[in-house]
Amino acid sequence: MSEMALQDLRAESDVVHQVPGLFYIPELLSEEEATAMLAAVDAGPRGKAELTRLSSGRPVVTHPGVHWHGFAVAAVEGSSKGLRRHRRASEPSTLAEVTEMLNDGSKTAKTMDLPHDASEVAFHARAVLNRLRDRHFVPEDYCFDQAIINNYPDGKGIAAHVDRATFDDLIVGLSLGVPTVLQFTQASKKRNSKPIPTTTCSDGASAACSSATVEPGHYDLLVEPRSAYVMSGESRWRWCHGIPDGIPTISGVQLPVGRRVSITFRRLRWRCSMTAKHERAATVDEHSHAGDDGTTQ
Repeated sequence: MSEMALQDLRAESDVVHQVPGLFYIPELLSEEEATAMLAAVDAGPRGKAELTRLSSGRPVVTHPGVHWHGFAVAAVEGSSKGLRRHRRASEPSTLAEVTEMLNDGSKTAKTMDLPHDASEVAFHARAVLNRLRDRHFVPEDYCFDQAIINNYPDGKGIAAHVDRATFDDLIVGLSLGVPTVLQFTQASKKRNSKPIPTTTCSDGASAACSSATVEPGHYDLLVEPRSAYVMSGESRWRWCHGIPDGIPTISGVQLPVGRRVSITFRRLRWRCSMTAKHERAATVDEHSHAGDDGTTQ
């Protein structure tokens, strides 16, 4: 199926509805960016220590960094050597080089996502996430500290779920490879009765999403190659999302089957808590050193 046909399908399924907190951004990545991102994914982790982040399954991961799920270890190790030998000289290879590239000496540096990861995946991801900030889908000072790369072979999906409360309110997903259908279903009444977690570090904006078909309590979102989705608020906490196994179908149209790679960006909630804690501590410290007229001494 051509991208033009997908665009026609997207237009047909763009109906009036609301999934609070869900945004869909088609063609966020250029074809060149998508190719480079896939090559970086196939290169896999760097060094023996980072191979612990590689898994053939989909384990629960609650620590920072880039993690590879659904990959055969031997295949990634074999491909990474060849890809790294052919890295372009212009691509950064160390965290220091990445930091320098993101800084413009005359301006304030942009937020550094995945600050402790110097992989090519992190490098390409930072440019895309900064684009989302420029378009106000992600707050300017909000930074992600974890990326989960999921490799989906032909027709493989993932069970419907709500991401763990270990992670903050804002979640971003990138999609590479073949198109698919991401199904949203309203969570149980028990979950919906709970207040939505809020933090001082995220905006939690909400809006209607496009590219979806509608049934009561159910939304089928067409997720195209090179696209992104952003979840926060109700869509993040009160809607399950998942991809059924088999041939993806939307509006009665079967989509092509093939390899798909998703990259999900999240932030551990302890980071936000620690940031707020440090800000409160700084305020208390400032007041403790203030004179009667309010000035610091």
